[in-house]
Amino acid sequence: MKNHHGGMVLLKGFLFGFNDGGGLTCLELKTGRVAWRNRSVGKGAVVYADGHIYLRSEGGRVALVEAGTSEYVQKGVFAQPQRSGRPAWPHPVVADGKLFLATRTRCWPTTSRASSGPLGFSRTFESPPR
Repeated sequence: MKNHHGGMVLLKGFLFGFNDGGGLTCLELKTGRVAWRNRSVGKGAVVYADGHIYLRSEGGRVALVEAGTSEYVQKGVFAQPQRSGRPAWPHPVVADGKLFLATRTRCWPTTSRASSGPLGFSRTFESPPR
């Protein structure tokens, strides 16, 4: 896998990450076999939490994908609000029951898991910290 900037997640012998030019890829680490591939939200960064891969594209779209190895299953997608319009490369961060998304100058915590199902996918954001 040729990873540009978005990191990778190793889970149960499978590697999840954005393969440069190939989209989001699930690859069996031991054999190098591609289990599945999908263009998804475009090039970006990944993080794993609660059985899901959280994808954050450099263009601002965020998707939730099952961390499965048989097929690409997208559970939800939303556009990050209040974006600068410039590419953003910070990785999504999961902490304290929240999904944090950042640009070059701001950071937004999404709503808590308890009120929205998987982190942040109620499309509700809290006010950015000052």
